[in-house]
Amino acid sequence: MKGGITLILKAVVAVMLLIALSKYGLLNFHQFTRHPATGRFMLLMCVGCGCAFASLAVLGWRLVLLLSMQGIGIAYARAFVVTVVGNLLGGLLPGIIAGDIAKLTYLCRLAPHRRRGVAAAILFDRLMGLYGLLLLGSLSAGCAVAARLSILHGILWLAPSGTLVGTLGFIGLFMLARSSLMPRMGTTGTFALIHRLICAVDAYRNEPKTLFAVLGLSSAAHALMVGAFICAAGAMRDTVPPPMHFVLDPLAMLLNALPISPGGLGLAEGAFGFLFATEGSANGALIGLTGRLMLYAVSTAVTLLAFLVPHGLKSLDSAALESGHK
Repeated sequence: MKGGITLILKAVVAVMLLIALSKYGLLNFHQFTRHPATGRFMLLMCVGCGCAFASLAVLGWRLVLLLSMQGIGIAYARAFVVTVVGNLLGGLLPGIIAGDIAKLTYLCRLAPHRRRGVAAAILFDRLMGLYGLLLLGSLSAGCAVAARLSILHGILWLAPSGTLVGTLGFIGLFMLARSSLMPRMGTTGTFALIHRLICAVDAYRNEPKTLFAVLGLSSAAHALMVGAFICAAGAMRDTVPPPMHFVLDPLAMLLNALPISPGGLGLAEGAFGFLFATEGSANGALIGLTGRLMLYAVSTAVTLLAFLVPHGLKSLDSAALESGHK
């Protein structure tokens, strides 16, 4: 009951944010009416959905790698579906952590004796996702400086600053796992759970090559999602150059993680609107919302298809889990 009330309240917050964006001219739906559904428009929307699908596919491989580093085998098909369903729930429920909880619950049922490893994989899946966004924004900002693109100097520093903080955070987490303080945290209660989780996270420190592959997959997935936003911008003939999206979009996408509204709805669109306004575009919020709808559409379609073929995926899981235990 309490969770339902919270969801309703946060949905109201999202609606109010979207109304406010529309009222202040940051979210203008008339842009679509100016460019009717021509062949070019439909092609760009289809390509955008393809980019969103490819992004989810890459995230599925990331989950497979993170679980394998914990000694947990899972078929890629199931990892892909779990990723998609988690993404959909994270977009509909308050904050993307809701999707992480759903993935954790499901995967713990698949590997009940490896719950600590599953929890560590889900935690790292989220951390690497956020870090990959910052890294993509940082690399793009560096390219923007090198290419002398016209962009506000202050915005360029946001992603590199976040990347530095994230890097220090990872170093601190790995150092804590090897610290002499860990055995003193106790063997029961909450501290014991934290202790076991941090020890499981330390497994990633011992496989740097795979960890860098995971980071590469994270950045690639976000770059593909930026491609979806570029397609949305192209469909409405926005004036912001496509390379600029790789600087601006990751910063706006970070707000999806805030548990203030379902999936950060309204917050990310507000960030898109503000950032694009600094570049002379009034379409930022609409571009962000269109990209979100593309992702929702693809996630919903894959989720529905997954429910039609559950037995095939289940047999793949059995084989993968058996190989993981060998």
